[in-house]
Amino acid sequence: MSNNRFGICSALVALCVVGPAPAQQAYTLTDLGTYGSYNVFLGGAVNNYGKAAVTADKGSTGNNLSFYWDGSALSFLPGPGGLNGWSGVSAINDAGWIVGNAKSTAGGNSSAVLWRNGVLTNLTGKSTSSAGGINNLASPQITGSVAVGKSTQAFLWQAGKYTTLPFSGGTAINNLGQIAGGDAIGPLFWSTNTGVVHLNIGAGTQGTRVVAINDSGLIAGVIETYDGTRFSGQGVVWNGPTGQVAYYLPSVNPASINSAGVVIGSQYIWDAVNGTRNLNTLLDSSGAGWTIYQATSISDTGYILAIATSVSVGYIGEDRIVLLTPK
Repeated sequence: MSNNRFGICSALVALCVVGPAPAQQAYTLTDLGTYGSYNVFLGGAVNNYGKAAVTADKGSTGNNLSFYWDGSALSFLPGPGGLNGWSGVSAINDAGWIVGNAKSTAGGNSSAVLWRNGVLTNLTGKSTSSAGGINNLASPQITGSVAVGKSTQAFLWQAGKYTTLPFSGGTAINNLGQIAGGDAIGPLFWSTNTGVVHLNIGAGTQGTRVVAINDSGLIAGVIETYDGTRFSGQGVVWNGPTGQVAYYLPSVNPASINSAGVVIGSQYIWDAVNGTRNLNTLLDSSGAGWTIYQATSISDTGYILAIATSVSVGYIGEDRIVLLTPK
């Protein structure tokens, strides 16, 4: 979770971290390494202190496991099946709480889980559920989805208890408790004040997804269309409370948005001042020989987590996870 606009925080937020202006130009690249034979990384999330939660496997084995980066090394996040189980991370907050999904084997259903100080908690007590986001409140809130009978409903978890919400699934949550999610109609914004606000997706849409929400209520996502020949995706930022599109994003397939309104996705970074830029052109000498191809998370302080390769250092065929630190 990384949602405080230039350090102006809600009184309920436990910690306030000042973020950089969108014009940040250069980044230092740090290779987070591997955990034994787990050297193919699938994604992850970073918090305002540069700590990260990541998911990796051994190379197309389906045995995904999750790990925590404390600034110096990766450590294993234990799941119900240990090293023989399966897990994936979705988000990390500034207190180091990590949410995601886990199960005892690679097959079957997974449960929404929280890792707190390395201890695993099943958030709903259900075997069919998933966790999407967590915020930075003093008593953090978590959103996700849980099976209820033959349907799926969004949930809001706080202080050991969860309640269901009137839509299908929660993807992300900001420090105001506002949620980006979806239902059978399409992508949506939800808050206790507004209830469900469906996002404008236009005519001819074949599919949509939301990925993140910041403290201004801006939601990043993708609108997919079909022209009769091929499908194409358009990155967008919606104004959640109004449901209207605020920005269309050239080239960017959004993965995350911070509270300065900076969006990352694929190898690109976008903001309203600088437009779309290729992250590979913004690296200092530490990035020599590396190629970023999938940015996955950006914090309010400007840290970016990304998947990259580097032929020059022998990582052929390996998708490494790297941290980009703004200078």
